[in-house]
Amino acid sequence: MTSIEIINDMARSADAYTPDAPDSAGARFLGSLHSALCEAAEWGRIAAPGEHTESGEYAEDVISEIAYAATPTYTHELMMAYVDLGAYREDVDDWGRADNGEEWARHSLEQMAFRAAFEWVENYLAENND
Repeated sequence: MTSIEIINDMARSADAYTPDAPDSAGARFLGSLHSALCEAAEWGRIAAPGEHTESGEYAEDVISEIAYAATPTYTHELMMAYVDLGAYREDVDDWGRADNGEEWARHSLEQMAFRAAFEWVENYLAENND
C-alpha cells in the first residue's frame, strides 16, 4: 500500500473525511497514528483488546497512549486536522464538558484515533495470527 492509501484507509477506519492533501494536517495526524501503531507492533506491544502483552501492557492502555500522543499538540495544527478530517461531526458528550473549542477538537480527534487504532489492531492481529 502507498502512504496515501494507508492514510485514506486510516481515515475510513476513523470515520473521518479523507484528508485534503497527502501533506495536510489531517494526513499528518493519521500518518503519525499509523507509524506509532506499526512501531508498537514491532516492539511486541500489540495485543487483542482485553488481553495483555508479555510485558503486562493491556491493549487498551497501548492504544490510548498512541491515540493521545498522535493528536496534534499545537492549537493551529490541531484545528487544521479537526477541520481537514471533519472531526466537528463527532459526538464527544461522553468525554464531559469541553470548556473551549480546542478541548472539543482534541476530544474529537482522540475519539477518531481510538476508532482507527482499534480497527488497525484488529486487522493486524487477523493478518498475523493465521
